[in-house]
Parts: sequence; structure tokens; C-alpha cells
Amino acid sequence: MAYYKTTFNIKVKNIPTLQSLEAKNQKEIGAILWDSVDNKKEFEELYSKSGMSVLSIVINSEDINIHKLPWELLFHQKYGFLSINKKFTLTRQVSNIAKTNNTPKQEPLKILFFSTLPDDLSKEERLAVEKEQEVVLESLMPFIKKGLVKIKIPNDGRFESLKHLIKEEKPHLVFLSGHSVYKDNKGYFLFEDKIGLKTLIDEEKLSSAFIGSSVECVVFSSCRSAKTSTNSLNSGLAMSFVFKGVKNVIGMSNSIYDEAAITFAKYFIKEIANKESISIALQEARKQINDIKSKVSEHFHLPVLFSQDIYNPLVDWGFTPTPPNRDKVSKKLMNIAITDAFIGRRYEFRKFYNYLHNNKLKTLFLYGEGGIGKTSMVGKFAMELKN
Repeated sequence: MAYYKTTFNIKVKNIPTLQSLEAKNQKEIGAILWDSVDNKKEFEELYSKSGMSVLSIVINSEDINIHKLPWELLFHQKYGFLSINKKFTLTRQVSNIAKTNNTPKQEPLKILFFSTLPDDLSKEERLAVEKEQEVVLESLMPFIKKGLVKIKIPNDGRFESLKHLIKEEKPHLVFLSGHSVYKDNKGYFLFEDKIGLKTLIDEEKLSSAFIGSSVECVVFSSCRSAKTSTNSLNSGLAMSFVFKGVKNVIGMSNSIYDEAAITFAKYFIKEIANKESISIALQEARKQINDIKSKVSEHFHLPVLFSQDIYNPLVDWGFTPTPPNRDKVSKKLMNIAITDAFIGRRYEFRKFYNYLHNNKLKTLFLYGEGGIGKTSMVGKFAMELKN
């Protein structure tokens, strides 16, 4: 766990325009942004005094022209891209907005990993949802076994289900993975309706589900979820949550490839479970994207963090963890062990649900080769019906 209390607040002179950054490569853009920093001397002084500590770089402004710029590409001639250097963190803030003052509780970190994948998406639009769920669960398993983390990964992508889970599970971190849209100065997230077809929920309706909740951090792993209006900061998915006072909000500044999104989810959540702050976890996730040996590595700068509290983890880790016993990890239905952490077969589950909602499902008969998970799947479906 990294300890750090030194903050460098960027002051900008001669704000670059987006047009001036066009047709430039990432290093050139980052260098132009660094040239616009007015207090470079202060940065060097703080860096020299920070020793082994992490130096927190913060862009704190109400100016839309400043926040429109890709600060996650900030490039220092000596230290490289500052948003992937372990010596730093890079965070944004908007001054003079409502701030939450929730005191972290001494309890396991509770994560809701909520994915949506409507059936009527085109082949090109379909995301690797099950792969993402798999790598996240795999990276968290050591922490789950120690009793440090609890995670809920539903197979249901309906908005009503999200509201229910926020209320019942009381998560600290909500991860929303899927498609988002920005149109008419408003952000929308693509959910599933009751038969699995796509339905858009706008930023106001979505943020209302989080009012008065336990959620300390919302992550939008979806394309252009950090996009906002050219005239005002308080529009778009991520920004609507920032202005509602959610303590930590992450969105994507542009379209992001599946491979980069999966890498981001895996390492970000792993670092959070490892008792790190949001800003430290995001710094590591960006670095891991940059380390991918393909063009996908260029997407390291896309995750954008707005945070009111860059130093503290999401929970107070000063509790004695209790490892879950097998009876609590899995349930039994007619002597069939059903684990809560069931991943995959989303398409088949959706077919079951569609038949059920249309009152067509009288008997369910599943057949196939031995050992492919038929019993577990039917048991999981039966358990969900029972619930």
C-alpha cells in the first residue's frame, strides 16, 4: 500500500485548444499540455521533497476548456507520461460542488460488478462480458477467500435489478460495464429490458438509483462515458455523478477496445482489493494497459478519474477478516451445490428468462456432453427462480 500526502495542483496558462492538438501523437500532445503548466517550479520542488512517497497531481478547475483537454497524456521530458508513472497519480476535481462526507466503515469491501449485453446488439457491438467477469473474479479470489472482499456479479442487466442490488447489497464500488451513448447534451447507459432487448436509461434516472446509497465509487467501463457538453461540465454520465456529489467517479474519455477495458477492470479492482486508494489503483491500471503489446496500449489515457478523496481507500481496513466457509460460499438445492460466483452462459440464461416472462416455460430440459456445466446451470437458474 502506497502512502502519500503531497499534492501538486496544476495551474494552467495559455490553455491549449483541442484543435491545436489535432494530428499530433500522444507524446506531442502531452508535451504541449506540460508547456501550459504555469507552476512547473513548484512541481520540481515538491518532487524533490517527496522522497519515496507518491506525488499526487490534481487538475482542479471549473473551466470546461481545461477539463476538455486530455490531461491523462501529460508528458514530462524526464518522467515520461505522468499518468502511468508509479511515482505519481493523476486525478481531476471540480471545485465548488457538493461533497459527501461518509466515514468509511470497518467491513469487507463490497463490489457490484454489473454488466449489460442486450440480445439485439449487432455482432460488432457485442462485448466480451463473460471474459471480463472471469478475469475480475480470478483476480479477486485470493481476497474473497481471506474475507476481505465480497463481490456480486449478476447475469441480469436490467435497470430494475441494478436498483435492487444497490439497495440490498449495499456495495462500496459499483462497476458498470456495457455500452453508453452521448446525444443531445445528455448521457445514456444501455440496459436490458425484461426480455433482454436494449433500452436506454439517461443520466438523471441512472444517478437517482444511487441517491442515499452506500456507494463510494462508480466506474463506467463504457465508451465516451466521460464525455460532456462543450458549454457545461455537468452533463454526461460520469459528470452527472460528479455533480451529484459521488466521491469517486471514473469514465472513459473516448471509445475503448475490449482488451484495454478488460485489463483496466482486472488490475483496477485488484489494486482496490489490495487496500489501495482509487487514484493509486487507476495509476496501476493505466500502466497495465500501456504494457499491452499492441495498438490497444494507446488506450492507457482513456480512464478519467474525478475524486474528492485521493488518499483514502473505500473502506476502513482496520477489521479482522473472517474467511467465508464453504456453506456460505455455495448454496444447495436438492443436493446440488450452487456457487454464488457463477460466470458465463448469459445467452442461455436470457433464453430461459424470455420463456419465463412469456409464460411459455413449463418444463426445462437441458442436454449436452458430460462435464460442461449443465447441472450447475440448471441449479443456478432454479435458485434464482426460488429467490
